[in-house]
Amino acid sequence: MAGQPLVGEMTQHDKIVAASSHAALILPLLGTVVPLVIWTIRGRKSPIVAFQALQAVVYQLISVLGGSVIPAPLICIFYLVSMCNGEYPAPEPSSEPPFIDDPFLFLVTLVLLYLLVVGFYLLLAAFTVLGLMAWLGYVVYGLYGAVATLQGQDFRYAIIGPRLERYLQEI
Repeated sequence: MAGQPLVGEMTQHDKIVAASSHAALILPLLGTVVPLVIWTIRGRKSPIVAFQALQAVVYQLISVLGGSVIPAPLICIFYLVSMCNGEYPAPEPSSEPPFIDDPFLFLVTLVLLYLLVVGFYLLLAAFTVLGLMAWLGYVVYGLYGAVATLQGQDFRYAIIGPRLERYLQEI
């Protein structure tokens, strides 16, 4: 993570460029492109800037993919539930309303249907809140990386940094 000074000489310009690669995550969709451009342009001039930009690219790609894949099942479920909102064919009319013979069965059916609908929307609300909290944590962690790099510290994302460093040493 952060705390140790960067190895080698790093100019103020390098610090700003490396920090911008982390801070670019606040730009929707462009947040992945900015560090990729920085890595491409500055990669040969400063290995430290190249590593920081490459970390930012991987971090932001993971979040874009995670932000696309995780909500997909919820969107499908919400769509399927909303499709069933009166769009199916009506049953054949009968002379007697259903469950009229057993009021207890009618009440149980109403309670279960109510719990199903309310439970679905509570689940949807909980996932929305959890998603917002995860997004906020993602942004704060990326901005922390930008500030640490701007201060000249050797910032490594918790899982991405060490793995990326090992990968780069192997090639």
